[in-house]
Amino acid sequence: MMRKMIKYTFVVLFFLSMFLNFHAEAQSNIDLEEVLRIARKSTFASTNADQQKQIAKQDYAIFKSSLKPALFLDGKIPGFFSSSSAITQPNGTIEFQRVSQNNASLSLFAQQSIPLTGATLFVQSNIQRFDDFTFNNRLYNGVPLRIGISQPIFGFNQMKWNKQLAPVTLKEANVQYTFDIENTQFQANFLYFQVLIAEEDRKISKLNTEVNERLIKIAEERLELGKISKDEKLQLEIELENAKVNLRSADYQLQAAERNLWTFLSEKAGPGLSYSIPDPMSEILIDEDKAVEMAMKNRPEIISYQRQLLEAERNIAQVKAATGPQANLFASFGLARGAESVSEIYRGPFTEQQLSLTFSVPIVDWGKRKSSRMQAQIVHENTLASIKQETAEMENSVRLKVREFSMLQRAVKDQEAIRTLAEKRFNIANERYVLGAISITDWTLAQREKDQTRRNYIQTLSNYWNSYYALRLMTGFDFANNQKITY
Repeated sequence: MMRKMIKYTFVVLFFLSMFLNFHAEAQSNIDLEEVLRIARKSTFASTNADQQKQIAKQDYAIFKSSLKPALFLDGKIPGFFSSSSAITQPNGTIEFQRVSQNNASLSLFAQQSIPLTGATLFVQSNIQRFDDFTFNNRLYNGVPLRIGISQPIFGFNQMKWNKQLAPVTLKEANVQYTFDIENTQFQANFLYFQVLIAEEDRKISKLNTEVNERLIKIAEERLELGKISKDEKLQLEIELENAKVNLRSADYQLQAAERNLWTFLSEKAGPGLSYSIPDPMSEILIDEDKAVEMAMKNRPEIISYQRQLLEAERNIAQVKAATGPQANLFASFGLARGAESVSEIYRGPFTEQQLSLTFSVPIVDWGKRKSSRMQAQIVHENTLASIKQETAEMENSVRLKVREFSMLQRAVKDQEAIRTLAEKRFNIANERYVLGAISITDWTLAQREKDQTRRNYIQTLSNYWNSYYALRLMTGFDFANNQKITY
């Protein structure tokens, strides 16, 4: 009896030490919150999101600049030419004569676009100098001032549409940035739990290997005493070999999962890291209608739909302008003069006036105009239909994700309870096996059930956190803190 109690105490202490080691292998810890912080700051995805946001800001700055007056200085100094050229004579014949000339010019030009009408206002001043070195002759021609307007009639007003689209595009980019960062967190969370699952598998495999090694020693003693059969001992040896195979596989899977995580984070993992298992949050009651409302307010797709509709309407206007009558009114008023000296140009210039109306009217195009306009209208209708369908799918996805998260909140609690019961059952099975009360088959079943429930718990916890961050990503809303997500 005393021998049995000593053996029983030894085995209990052995398994207790195994479980203590199981939870105290690591040298240093990192938790999910720290991984998410790194993901927001250091990953290529977060850097790329920031750069895309900056590109959108610069695009908008370029557009705003296009609304302001522009000033240009054009010149050709010198415009020298020396060669032999064909010169037509008064009698119609041609003589080849030496020509040596310089034709230089300088122009100052300012323009301002008018988005409301699509017109362009301009102010211009230029001067031209002509030198004929062959005949030692010099002339000047200049426009001290010219003011004019170019006004398209029935044309496509690109500036007007740009003015409507540019703010929408910038807003879309700003919202997209928030969702890109949130998507980075979602991916980091997924990869973190892949490491946790792999780490848990390795711990289980390592513990099972150590337990099986010790049980074989006990089995050898019991076999000598005739308390177990050789078949039972062989079964333990099979379990040990399987545990070793699983341990080697678990080592590789853990290394791969860690490399995937830290490659994504664009950093190197420190040696001997242990990954803390995050606890589930306090229960969150999420209203489906509120989640849908947040998605419709916050998601970048909603702004994208506005942009797509504007682009489709712009396409209709552009096609109508391109296939219909077109005209352009040009008018200018200024001062100009040619003279032998520069000063004469500015002392006595004459009045310069220009007025022209150019037009183009399609007469026969064999149905091109009708087909082009119909095509643009169909594209617009298709855009509306696509937006309606995508909006319905978005709403459905959000509602399903809310229900999934609600289910997983309960599932995490259930799996934790099942895991605790399975570990208790396994401890009892160990005690009973040492006492010879159960067979090796029953002990193996208890061990596998314990292992599976541990895996199930981590997997369910992974699904829980993945579902939560997916819900954040789908709605742009932090339900834990009841606030809109912004970065």
